[in-house]
Amino acid sequence: MNDIGTWELDIETGETYWSEEVYNIHEVPKDFDHNKANGIDFFHPDDRSRISKALENTIEHGEPFEVTARFITAKDNL
Repeated sequence: MNDIGTWELDIETGETYWSEEVYNIHEVPKDFDHNKANGIDFFHPDDRSRISKALENTIEHGEPFEVTARFITAKDNL
């Protein structure tokens, strides 16, 4: 079974909202201080610029994005 988490980004403040499952997926405690910047840090360094560009394009132009990228949890699991 695949667990699915959801998150939201407040474009004006840069603050994020994570569902409970996102904390589990990222392997962080519920008091983890998440935001747009450190959310991108969970992706492989070689993939971060693609994620950032896709997100910025969505913010600027309202276009959805789909990017395949490598993900690294807080416990360094891929």
